[in-house]
Amino acid sequence: MATIEFEAQVKNGMIRIPEQYKGLENAHLKITIQSHSLKSSNHQKRAIKHLLSEIIVRDVFKKIASPEEWQRNLRNEWEKGIA
Repeated sequence: MATIEFEAQVKNGMIRIPEQYKGLENAHLKITIQSHSLKSSNHQKRAIKHLLSEIIVRDVFKKIASPEEWQRNLRNEWEKGIA
């Protein structure tokens, strides 16, 4: 079995075989897919879930008496470029 490697963009559920491999159009192939976006997406999801669980455990917002005032102050800091 020969191994051929190329990168392709999926469009409408289809992957185009490059011109140099057109002889494979009617061949039986074993396809392995590696997606860079799936790996980073899954990693990001795990990281976000971990951070959210930390927020719950530490109860970081417990000490905020007025959420509206806290948010307003935070926004003002962003607009001033302090944060």
